[in-house]
Amino acid sequence: MGEKLAGQVPEFITYLKSDDRETRQLGAVLLAAVGPKAKAAVPGLLEAAESRDSWVSLSVARALWSIDRQTNAAVRVYTSSLQSTNSTHRQLALVYLRQMGTAAKAAGPQIQAAQKDSDYLIRQEAEKTLREVDPDLLYSSFQEVNKRVASASMRGPKKPAGEPAARHLAAGRPYREVPSAGSTGIEGRQRLFIIPG
Repeated sequence: MGEKLAGQVPEFITYLKSDDRETRQLGAVLLAAVGPKAKAAVPGLLEAAESRDSWVSLSVARALWSIDRQTNAAVRVYTSSLQSTNSTHRQLALVYLRQMGTAAKAAGPQIQAAQKDSDYLIRQEAEKTLREVDPDLLYSSFQEVNKRVASASMRGPKKPAGEPAARHLAAGRPYREVPSAGSTGIEGRQRLFIIPG
């Protein structure tokens, strides 16, 4: 499809300057579909990446990555979107970071932080994304959770802890932290168990 659209790149660039959000977003999506043959659009896309509208900036970052592998610009937009109050923006940012693979390694700490998001779907996406972007950081996250679980089990009543997260990582299975019902340690903290996702 990119070949067929390549001749329309100048028109798509004008879309980026529209007052209408949907038109700007459409311009970015079409330029992303053209791919490397839309290099002339990079300056306009870099300018549009500064948009405060997350829908536009997410589309623009994806176009920059598709056209010119603009890693820094894409990672900056995606990590900013991880701070959004809109869970769809956070989820899309994680999906797009995952598509970048190890090129998005600089976003590792922000992706790791998303593993603690209040939204379960975001936590799942964060784990999948970290597995593709920085597997070592994911493994260290699992080790940290296991240490917290072990520490909590030392303080509270003896109850069997769930399967260690590292085993789930090795098997490629998701995990999640779950507060145990009615089980608190001496200091009144809830115990956490790692259970299969």
